[in-house]
Amino acid sequence: LLHPRVESSKRNPASRHPRPVAQVLQTEPLSAKIDTRSPPFPSIDDNLSSRTPLGGVSLLLRNAFFTVLLLIAIPAFILLLPFILPWVAYTDWRERRTLAARTCEDCGTPFGRDEINRTRHECRDRTSAVVSAIMARGGRPRTVAIWHLTCPNCGAQFGYAPATANFFRREDAA
Repeated sequence: LLHPRVESSKRNPASRHPRPVAQVLQTEPLSAKIDTRSPPFPSIDDNLSSRTPLGGVSLLLRNAFFTVLLLIAIPAFILLLPFILPWVAYTDWRERRTLAARTCEDCGTPFGRDEINRTRHECRDRTSAVVSAIMARGGRPRTVAIWHLTCPNCGAQFGYAPATANFFRREDAA
Protein backbone atom coordinates (compact mmCIF):
# COMPACT_ATOMS: atom_id res chain seq x y z
CA LEU A 1 0.00 0.00 0.00
CA LEU A 2 1.12 3.48 -0.75
CA HIS A 3 1.07 6.28 1.73
CA PRO A 4 -2.05 8.50 1.27
CA ARG A 5 0.13 11.51 0.59
CA VAL A 6 1.82 9.92 -2.44
CA GLU A 7 -1.17 7.92 -3.70
CA SER A 8 -2.75 10.87 -5.43
CA SER A 9 -2.17 11.31 -9.13
CA LYS A 10 -1.76 15.07 -8.63
CA ARG A 11 1.49 15.61 -6.80
CA ASN A 12 2.67 18.83 -5.32
CA PRO A 13 5.65 19.97 -7.42
CA ALA A 14 7.37 21.35 -4.30
CA SER A 15 7.19 17.99 -2.57
CA ARG A 16 10.42 16.51 -1.24
CA HIS A 17 9.27 13.09 -2.39
CA PRO A 18 8.79 13.25 -6.16
CA ARG A 19 7.81 9.61 -6.69
CA PRO A 20 6.70 6.80 -4.41
CA VAL A 21 8.99 3.81 -3.98
CA ALA A 22 6.66 1.53 -5.93
CA GLN A 23 7.00 3.73 -9.04
CA VAL A 24 10.79 3.97 -8.68
CA LEU A 25 11.12 0.21 -8.44
CA GLN A 26 8.76 -0.42 -11.37
CA THR A 27 10.02 2.17 -13.87
CA GLU A 28 13.79 2.29 -13.42
CA PRO A 29 16.30 -0.46 -14.02
CA LEU A 30 18.21 -1.91 -11.08
CA SER A 31 21.38 -0.05 -12.03
CA ALA A 32 19.68 3.36 -11.75
CA LYS A 33 20.44 5.52 -8.75
CA ILE A 34 17.69 5.90 -6.15
CA ASP A 35 17.47 9.08 -4.11
CA THR A 36 18.37 8.05 -0.55
CA ARG A 37 18.66 11.53 0.97
CA SER A 38 15.13 11.43 2.33
CA PRO A 39 12.79 8.57 3.15
CA PRO A 40 10.23 7.61 0.48
CA PHE A 41 7.38 8.27 2.87
CA PRO A 42 6.96 11.34 5.05
CA SER A 43 7.52 10.89 8.75
CA ILE A 44 4.91 11.77 11.35
CA ASP A 45 6.63 15.09 12.03
CA ASP A 46 6.62 15.98 8.31
CA ASN A 47 2.97 15.05 8.13
CA LEU A 48 2.08 17.25 11.11
CA SER A 49 4.16 20.21 10.03
CA SER A 50 2.62 20.21 6.57
CA ARG A 51 -0.99 19.93 7.74
CA THR A 52 -1.28 21.97 10.91
CA PRO A 53 -0.22 25.49 11.77
CA LEU A 54 1.06 24.21 15.13
CA GLY A 55 3.80 22.21 13.46
CA GLY A 56 5.49 19.66 15.72
CA VAL A 57 2.71 19.37 18.31
CA SER A 58 2.65 15.88 19.72
CA LEU A 59 -0.07 13.52 18.57
CA LEU A 60 -0.82 12.89 22.22
CA LEU A 61 -2.06 16.44 22.68
CA ARG A 62 -4.00 16.39 19.44
CA ASN A 63 -6.00 13.36 20.46
CA ALA A 64 -9.39 14.38 21.87
CA PHE A 65 -9.37 11.85 24.71
CA PHE A 66 -6.05 13.01 26.07
CA THR A 67 -7.02 16.64 25.63
CA VAL A 68 -10.09 16.05 27.78
CA LEU A 69 -7.98 14.16 30.27
CA LEU A 70 -5.46 16.96 30.52
CA LEU A 71 -7.93 19.83 30.59
CA ILE A 72 -10.72 18.39 32.73
CA ALA A 73 -9.79 15.23 34.64
CA ILE A 74 -6.48 16.35 36.14
CA PRO A 75 -7.76 19.70 37.50
CA ALA A 76 -10.89 17.93 38.75
CA PHE A 77 -8.73 15.38 40.58
CA ILE A 78 -6.66 18.16 42.13
CA LEU A 79 -9.80 20.00 43.22
CA LEU A 80 -11.26 16.80 44.72
CA LEU A 81 -8.03 15.84 46.49
CA PRO A 82 -9.06 17.52 49.79
CA PHE A 83 -12.10 15.23 49.82
CA ILE A 84 -10.36 12.08 48.53
CA LEU A 85 -7.50 12.00 51.05
CA PRO A 86 -9.70 12.15 54.19
CA TRP A 87 -11.98 9.48 52.70
CA VAL A 88 -9.00 7.17 52.09
CA ALA A 89 -7.71 7.78 55.61
CA TYR A 90 -11.18 7.14 57.08
CA THR A 91 -11.69 3.86 55.19
CA ASP A 92 -8.21 2.67 56.24
CA TRP A 93 -8.92 3.58 59.88
CA ARG A 94 -12.34 1.86 59.73
CA GLU A 95 -10.83 -1.32 58.26
CA ARG A 96 -8.12 -1.48 60.94
CA ARG A 97 -10.64 -0.78 63.73
CA THR A 98 -12.99 -3.50 62.48
CA LEU A 99 -10.15 -5.99 62.18
CA ALA A 100 -8.76 -5.09 65.64
CA ALA A 101 -12.18 -5.74 67.18
CA ARG A 102 -12.41 -9.16 65.50
CA THR A 103 -11.93 -12.04 67.92
CA CYS A 104 -9.93 -15.22 67.66
CA GLU A 105 -12.01 -18.23 66.59
CA ASP A 106 -10.31 -20.47 69.17
CA CYS A 107 -10.18 -18.47 72.39
CA GLY A 108 -12.37 -15.38 71.68
CA THR A 109 -9.65 -12.78 72.45
CA PRO A 110 -9.74 -9.64 70.25
CA PHE A 111 -6.63 -9.14 68.11
CA GLY A 112 -6.09 -5.50 69.11
CA ARG A 113 -4.57 -2.49 67.38
CA ASP A 114 -0.98 -3.40 68.21
CA GLU A 115 -1.25 -6.76 66.43
CA ILE A 116 -2.98 -5.16 63.42
CA ASN A 117 -0.34 -2.43 63.09
CA ARG A 118 2.49 -4.96 63.50
CA THR A 119 1.14 -7.30 60.88
CA ARG A 120 0.36 -4.45 58.51
CA HIS A 121 3.94 -3.14 58.63
CA GLU A 122 5.33 -6.68 58.38
CA CYS A 123 3.19 -7.30 55.30
CA ARG A 124 4.35 -4.02 53.72
CA ASP A 125 8.01 -4.95 54.28
CA ARG A 126 7.52 -8.51 53.03
CA THR A 127 5.64 -7.37 49.92
CA SER A 128 8.17 -4.66 49.06
CA ALA A 129 11.00 -7.22 49.33
CA VAL A 130 9.19 -9.63 47.00
CA VAL A 131 8.36 -6.87 44.49
CA SER A 132 11.97 -5.63 44.54
CA ALA A 133 13.28 -9.15 43.91
CA ILE A 134 10.87 -9.68 41.00
CA MET A 135 11.69 -6.31 39.45
CA ALA A 136 15.44 -6.94 39.83
CA ARG A 137 15.02 -10.00 37.61
CA GLY A 138 13.09 -7.89 35.08
CA GLY A 139 9.70 -9.42 35.83
CA ARG A 140 6.31 -7.84 36.37
CA PRO A 141 5.24 -8.08 40.00
CA ARG A 142 1.82 -9.57 40.63
CA THR A 143 1.48 -9.95 44.35
CA VAL A 144 -1.42 -10.28 46.75
CA ALA A 145 -0.83 -8.77 50.17
CA ILE A 146 -1.86 -11.06 53.03
CA TRP A 147 -1.57 -9.97 56.62
CA HIS A 148 -0.40 -12.79 58.91
CA LEU A 149 -2.28 -12.32 62.20
CA THR A 150 -1.38 -14.14 65.38
CA CYS A 151 -3.73 -14.36 68.34
CA PRO A 152 -2.07 -12.62 71.30
CA ASN A 153 -3.55 -15.15 73.75
CA CYS A 154 -3.41 -18.62 72.17
CA GLY A 155 -1.07 -18.04 69.20
CA ALA A 156 -3.50 -19.24 66.50
CA GLN A 157 -2.49 -18.14 62.99
CA PHE A 158 -4.92 -16.28 60.74
CA GLY A 159 -4.64 -14.48 57.44
CA TYR A 160 -6.36 -11.37 56.15
CA ALA A 161 -6.40 -10.23 52.52
CA PRO A 162 -7.13 -6.47 52.53
CA ALA A 163 -7.97 -6.37 48.82
CA THR A 164 -10.93 -8.72 49.30
CA ALA A 165 -11.50 -8.27 53.06
CA ASN A 166 -11.19 -12.06 53.39
CA PHE A 167 -10.36 -13.37 56.89
CA PHE A 168 -9.23 -17.00 57.09
CA ARG A 169 -7.28 -19.52 59.18
CA ARG A 170 -3.78 -20.05 57.82
CA GLU A 171 -3.12 -23.65 56.89
CA ASP A 172 0.59 -23.16 56.26
CA ALA A 173 1.33 -22.03 59.85
CA ALA A 174 1.04 -25.39 61.57
